[in-house]
Amino acid sequence: MEIDQSIQTASGVVKSLTRMIRFRDDRPNVHLVYDAPGIRVALFCLKAGQIVTPHAAPMNVLMTVVRGHGWILVGDGGELPVEAGDLVACRPDEPHGMRAPRDGDLVVLAVIAAAPHPAH
Repeated sequence: MEIDQSIQTASGVVKSLTRMIRFRDDRPNVHLVYDAPGIRVALFCLKAGQIVTPHAAPMNVLMTVVRGHGWILVGDGGELPVEAGDLVACRPDEPHGMRAPRDGDLVVLAVIAAAPHPAH
């Protein structure tokens, strides 16, 4: 993963997702946008025909399509058609991935967050 520069302001950090969009010919490109305890944000840039193989993680995953269209792969073999502006939520341990169409790119922002633990 590649960590991009950010702009520090008095009240936080501003990052330009559009400046982070970069593609690779050999595989999807992943940029680490933000990383802190309990949360990670990554930008997935897939060229036409590329795929992120479904995998599971013990966290909640929210995927927002930033640009393009394609498919979010969820669960056991389910493919959801998505386009810019769509949001897909995955529960902890639910397989998820993504696939760009053969005729266009797909850019997805993924927010990976630990599930809150119930109070004892």
